Amino acid sequence: MKKLFNFLILAGIVFTISSCLKGNGIDAQLPQTSFTGNWTIVNDSTITQFWGLWAGRADTGINYVGKPTDHYNFLANGTIYFSENNNLDTATYIVLTHDTLEFKYDYPAWRNPAKYIITNHTSHTLTLTSAFPDITPETAYTHIINLKK
Repeated sequence: MKKLFNFLILAGIVFTISSCLKGNGIDAQLPQTSFTGNWTIVNDSTITQFWGLWAGRADTGINYVGKPTDHYNFLANGTIYFSENNNLDTATYIVLTHDTLEFKYDYPAWRNPAKYIITNHTSHTLTLTSAFPDITPETAYTHIINLKK
């Protein structure tokens, strides 16, 4: 029992030190400035997959096709402004790893933080796929955003 206690104390110290050394979370391979600028929305889709009691049902989805006025505007200071289907929103973003972005909204608490995997990124295209689908007892929702410059 004493060995287990000592191991847990040591593991806690190592975890604490490694957490402090991580810095601001921005990966050197993909600087935050590589997203800067105004991106128009090609489409924004949500796929619903059924499981549990509803297993076997076909996946469903909603696909919003962007209008010329729809955009995601990434600022170099880590702020992002959204305009989609006449709905405006603001969040902050950071690059967590070479392929993961995190959005933090001021509201509502259930949306914070939203993490997206960068599945495509060139100077003219950007595809973000939700890193952790929203899961309910019978469904999982995956969010995919396709942007272009």
